[in-house]
Amino acid sequence: MSKLIVEITIIGEYSSFDGLVSEAEKLPKSSRNHYRKVLDLLKKEAREEKFYFLSTGAFKSTTFGYLFFTGKKVILIEVKPPFGKLKTHVYEYKHYDDVDYDMTKALGISNNMIYLNKSGLFGSKKDRVTHVSSPNFKEIYEFVKAQVN
Repeated sequence: MSKLIVEITIIGEYSSFDGLVSEAEKLPKSSRNHYRKVLDLLKKEAREEKFYFLSTGAFKSTTFGYLFFTGKKVILIEVKPPFGKLKTHVYEYKHYDDVDYDMTKALGISNNMIYLNKSGLFGSKKDRVTHVSSPNFKEIYEFVKAQVN
C-alpha cells in the first residue's frame, strides 16, 4: 500500500493548477511520479479551479487519498490498495444545503469529518469527508461552510 505523507497546506490565498504542477516538480522522483498521476486525474475535474486547501482524507470508507478544496468542490483522489490505483470522487458545493462537522477521538486517533447535507424527496442525504488532517481542520470546515451557504 502506498504510504501517504502529505501535510495540510494552506496556499496563501489560493493556488492554480499550474502552481500545483510546479510544486510537484520539487518532490523526490518516486513521490513526483505518483503525484503527477494524481494531478492528471485532478486536471480532468478542476483544471481552471483555484485551490485553497490540500490535505489527506477519505470519503465514506477507510481508503485514504489526497483532498483538494476548491472554490466550487471537494475532490478526493483515492489511493486504492494494494497497488495504489487512483479513483476520483467529487462533491460540488452547489448540490448541498447545509454543512456540519464532527471531531472524534478513539484510541488516540483523531477523525475530523465534514458532513455535506442535501435534502431530497425521501429525506435528507449526508455525504461526508472523513479523516481530514487536523492542524487547520476548523479553517477548512469554515471555508466549505462559506462555499455551501
